Amino acid sequence: MSTPQNAVSITTLEAIWYDPDVQIAEREWVLDGLLPMGAFVGWIGPEKSEKSLFGMRQAMTIACGRHWNSYQCVKPRVVSYLDAENSKEDLHERYHELLKEFSEDDQQLIRANFHLVAGRDLVAAGETLDHTNDTFWKRFASEHPAQVFYLDCLYMFHNKSAKDNEGLLEVLKGLRRHCGYDKCVIVLHHTRKRTDEEVGKAGMKNRVSLRKTGIRIWSDKAYGGGVFKKYADVILGQERFDQKDDDGNVSASYIDWQGYGRMLADTPMLSFESDGEHKYRRHLVTNLSQSAAKVLAEVQELRGPWKSRHELAKLLQSCARSSAYNLIGELKIKGRIEIDGGGTVSLIRK
Repeated sequence: MSTPQNAVSITTLEAIWYDPDVQIAEREWVLDGLLPMGAFVGWIGPEKSEKSLFGMRQAMTIACGRHWNSYQCVKPRVVSYLDAENSKEDLHERYHELLKEFSEDDQQLIRANFHLVAGRDLVAAGETLDHTNDTFWKRFASEHPAQVFYLDCLYMFHNKSAKDNEGLLEVLKGLRRHCGYDKCVIVLHHTRKRTDEEVGKAGMKNRVSLRKTGIRIWSDKAYGGGVFKKYADVILGQERFDQKDDDGNVSASYIDWQGYGRMLADTPMLSFESDGEHKYRRHLVTNLSQSAAKVLAEVQELRGPWKSRHELAKLLQSCARSSAYNLIGELKIKGRIEIDGGGTVSLIRK
């Protein structure tokens, strides 16, 4: 009797069955606790939130083995950065400005390990970067072999509708296959801000902010980010936060950043303040929204601990139950409470 063409053989199944007696190598990290080898990473956020700038700086630190904002780089690695969005002139200026931040020894490693590919020039020359163009992607992977790939930005690699989640999922799978399943593949993607009308229909008073809600809720509400939640091992979120004065004018701007995933715990909420062109100073976001501050005062009165977030949410009187979980999440990411592996919630006493 013949075996169906799409059937999985017994030998193949035996190869993937888990054997508890077989030694498994420990997870290998690119940036310890943030980017694992073999991971597919979605780096999402609205336009003009400086994702390309932060991505290139991170890629260059990996190429020379330096740490990136407290995340230790395990060792220098070969990195290929395909930028299909910015002109060669802009890439040249950005590269050389960022290079000044590194020592001479680091610069030598960056020149050896960092491959910057001007994808926009390839498109202008008639090349298509679509994920279905196997000829291009085979050439890209062979001419720029790397352990870490940055692909900037997703919309340049497909012609799917922004609402076609199944189609976009196939795009992500294709990009991962082209770069290699044993590599760390990081795809940058523009999400779309909700309009005021969409905010009203969703029953929200204000647009969802990364700084206020944290990466999990923010990524869930960001249009264009849902497909990454289905597929990516790690999701990094980035958003510009504008601070306004009493007249509604922008008095200061910051870049907020946070990540989470199947392979790591939620990272701290980081914020970056501009310190000149291409440069930023790093801060931890610890200031609470007005609603979260009220919940914290109530939590301090209740003292705890509580067996679960659900138990704590039922006790809160200063907010609606529908808001309680979001506000508890804000207290967690901003270092006011901790939730252990068993779900127990405890107040962090300073």
